[in-house]
Amino acid sequence: MTFKEFVTSLINFFDTSVIPLLFAIMFFIFLWGIFQYFFIKREDPAARSEGAQFMLWGIIGFAVVISMWGLVRLLLGSFGIGV
Repeated sequence: MTFKEFVTSLINFFDTSVIPLLFAIMFFIFLWGIFQYFFIKREDPAARSEGAQFMLWGIIGFAVVISMWGLVRLLLGSFGIGV
């Protein structure tokens, strides 16, 4: 196995396994924040802020994962490595 094949298989693994898993985790964190904010802790303003924090961190996580995915795609296109 050459170095290029190794890097391609490693990037393919991250692209098909790790990034979708991170998307799923961020999605569930965002959903948990929505449920806390609107349904579970509806009457307690201090506890609702915890739900808002979960929603915020879910959105930040989405942005980070999308940025990582885009950067990897940009580097792959720049170096001519096809996945």
